[in-house]
Amino acid sequence: MANQQALVLDVRTAAEFTGPLGHIDGARLIPVQVLDQRLAELDSLKGQPIYVICRSGNRSKTATRILREHQFEAVNISGGMRAWNRLPVATEPTQDLKE
Repeated sequence: MANQQALVLDVRTAAEFTGPLGHIDGARLIPVQVLDQRLAELDSLKGQPIYVICRSGNRSKTATRILREHQFEAVNISGGMRAWNRLPVATEPTQDLKE
């Protein structure tokens, strides 16, 4: 599968998703509390990476376990949105290493 598309799955509540920590652009929201009931929505993504995030990494760890039990390629984003928001943001375009 040369054309794989990764999904960022946010497993917080809707209020947290739109709250002060924000969310990753393009992330899909399925709260961990209802993930078991909504797994069918992700069936088309089996075989593709799913990066799972929450506020701090605890709920996403649980969601990652649930997804893996159902044969999804899930990866927990350790530290969650709290860590994500501390990452440095590029302000200049990066140069192509081939130049």
